[in-house]
Amino acid sequence: MYTTHMTDKLNTESKYVIERQVDALSPRLDKLMELTETQCNDGNWDYDHYNHGLANGLILAVHILQDMDGSPPYLSAPNEWKSSKYADFRDT
Repeated sequence: MYTTHMTDKLNTESKYVIERQVDALSPRLDKLMELTETQCNDGNWDYDHYNHGLANGLILAVHILQDMDGSPPYLSAPNEWKSSKYADFRDT
């Protein structure tokens, strides 16, 4: 059984480890949010099925890491993918 001193020491060490992990994650979350913003721009998320799924996956990741409640604000599929508008140009 742990003594009070050992428990206090473990709690202090645990807090230190957690603080270091949070400090390490903060810039990574900022980068993830930046990438999500870019992917959610018109012409990216609505280009094709793949990019739509990528945007929604990034939205989910940010939602989880920020410990948000409720459903993530997913993007609905557009009526027409932008890639279909440029199909004629790709074949040349």
